Order: sequence, then C-alpha cells, then structure tokens
Amino acid sequence: MEIEDFLDRKIEEWIHRESKKLASNIELYSSGLKAKLRQSEFALKKIKELIEQDYSGSTSTQDNRFPHDEKIHFFVDTFFAFLNSTFDICAQIINQKYKLGKDEKDVNFKNIIQILKTESPQPPLYHIVKKTPKKIFFINLNKYRHCSLHRRQIYIETESHSTKGTKGYNVTFSTFSNFIQRVLCDDPFSINPKIKQKRIVNEYCMDIFNKAINEIKNIAYNI
Repeated sequence: MEIEDFLDRKIEEWIHRESKKLASNIELYSSGLKAKLRQSEFALKKIKELIEQDYSGSTSTQDNRFPHDEKIHFFVDTFFAFLNSTFDICAQIINQKYKLGKDEKDVNFKNIIQILKTESPQPPLYHIVKKTPKKIFFINLNKYRHCSLHRRQIYIETESHSTKGTKGYNVTFSTFSNFIQRVLCDDPFSINPKIKQKRIVNEYCMDIFNKAINEIKNIAYNI
C-alpha cells in the first residue's frame, strides 16, 4: 500500500532526535497502525471476492460450516472494526509524539482531541483532528462498527436481479442473466432498516476505506 511508504517516511521524522524509549514506542504504535490498515485492506479484498461469487453464481463450498452470507457478514464486521481502530492507534502515536503522558488504556481518538484542546498553546494538529469526527464517512464508520461489535449484525439486504430477452434474437444474457446485489442499511442503529441510500456493500466499503486512508495521511502529515 502506498500509505505504508508514506508512514515509513513520517516515522523517520517522528523519531528523529527523540530518546531511544520514545522512538521505540512511536515505532511500536506505528507498526500497529500499518498492520491494521493491511488487515482492513485484506477484509475489503475478501468482501470483493465474495461479492464477485454472487455475480458469477459460483459460491464456495469448501467449508459448509460457514455459509456464504455468514462469510460476507464476518468480513464486513472485520472491515469496520479494524478500519475504525486505525484512528485510535493514531491517537496513541499522538500521545507519544506530543509527550502527553497519558496511559495507553486511557487513550482513544475521541479523548485525544479533548486532550489536545486543553494544551496551551493548542498545537496545529488539534485543528485537523477536531474536524474528523464531524465528517460523514467517520460518523458512518463508527456507527457500523459500533452496531456490529456491541449491538447486532449489520442489516444487509440481498437483492436478486435477472435479465430476460425476447426469444428468437441472437442475444445472450449468460454473463449477467442472474445476479445478487447486497446493500448496507442506511442507519445501523435503526431496528427498522431502510436502504434508500443504496450503499452497495463492496462499493461503499471501498469508498469509506479511501476516505479513511486520506484522513489518516492528513493526520500523520501534521503530527
């Protein structure tokens, strides 16, 4: 991933002229950040592969203990959980680099914003991270993650589509005559789910992933 090369360059900047212990801590959390980004990307890759099986009609039968639908739910849950955690790991890096002195267990993205707010003078980074929780992609990322981890399975609607043509014509629909489309609910906190937003699972997850990557790059650039 291109962001890993970017983070490697930033890590060199972050640890420059820092004590051995602090540099080690920054490298430790940074490696965790890169790992979670890779794992998020892997979950996204698996979602795409499973969705492609929907289109081709060739769902895997290698392990019948885990039905196709269950695998999709698993990787969707994994994707939101891991991608959301990257922001909490960013908070750990900020805690170390800015020498805020907070215990690891007391650090997350939400409270690091409040901690930076109370610093005098406020670091420029504060004015970057305070905007993140207000962004639509971040709000939805948090909601889907919270629902899957603490409430229930995210509602995913499965739509079946088929195509037919008038008989007698030299036209074939063999490649797209029947396919399934999976759509995320608009609001995972609602027990009366709606799909007006038409958030196609693989496309929407990719969109959130790209926006999260850009946000993390912006945060890392300003640490």
